Amino acid sequence: MSNSSGVSPIETSSPPSRRCRSSCPFPPDDRRYNDPVADAKVGIVYIDVDWHRWVGGERTDEPEVGAVWDLTEHPEHPDSPVVREGFDSADEAVAWARERSPLVLVRLASNEDEFYSAGERQATRELAEHGGTDLRPYPAWPPQDYVARPS
Repeated sequence: MSNSSGVSPIETSSPPSRRCRSSCPFPPDDRRYNDPVADAKVGIVYIDVDWHRWVGGERTDEPEVGAVWDLTEHPEHPDSPVVREGFDSADEAVAWARERSPLVLVRLASNEDEFYSAGERQATRELAEHGGTDLRPYPAWPPQDYVARPS
């Protein structure tokens, strides 16, 4: 799934805020759009579980679970189009994401075979409202064989 530019946000220039209880390396983020939007769920939240921490065969010190709330299509958020958060578990990240967006995509790997829809709206490979024609849905989160790692 991607935004209007066709790019799925994984990396952003701003650091994620600290939400995890374990040792997260990120300072608190005081951005004004980090809280749910009053009476509205907007944007798309992408949740990456573990795979995003591996760079060049080395594990980085990023949190186990990273979430990116993409608000680039929302007119009320032009100054802060992307919010990043770190979590100890996928369940915590999904709960946070569901408070903010109807579209939640959990990615267990970098290929689409490991993407899962966790929001109230079924995530598809492309968005119809952006001219997408591949409307095959992602399977529901969590997958049957998913085992969460203890925090």
